Amino acid sequence: MTNGNEQKARILERMRTAINQERLVGACLSSLIDETKTLRGRQKIGELRNDSVSLEKDLLDLYETLSGNRLSIESDGTDMRPSTYLEGLRYCIESKLNAAEYNQRSADLTQISHMKSCFYRIALDELRHASWLQYYYSLYK
Repeated sequence: MTNGNEQKARILERMRTAINQERLVGACLSSLIDETKTLRGRQKIGELRNDSVSLEKDLLDLYETLSGNRLSIESDGTDMRPSTYLEGLRYCIESKLNAAEYNQRSADLTQISHMKSCFYRIALDELRHASWLQYYYSLYK
């Protein structure tokens, strides 16, 4: 495999991981919407969930563009279903922070300028999401 092909394969693998991370946290956010006590909170968590769905779609489209193949991800049954509202918020906060680090590292590893900017944008979005979730966590803690 040439260096360019190795780079492409590494980026595609990192994209698959990022897509899976978005899918898992999106499912958890969906479960939190109805448990949020205020209308404003439900709306904001709904927005965060919609952002995760949109991010996942964008990553899937980029994956298809880069690989020439549509990535099909099936749920493996490990979706996070929190037993409490605070547990779900903690899970989402940690997942978003881990995803931010992962995507920043992915940006640092790629030489493909479009992918680099995409991964940095995703990392920034993940940090913004984690901040909002931390805010709601602090209200209920």
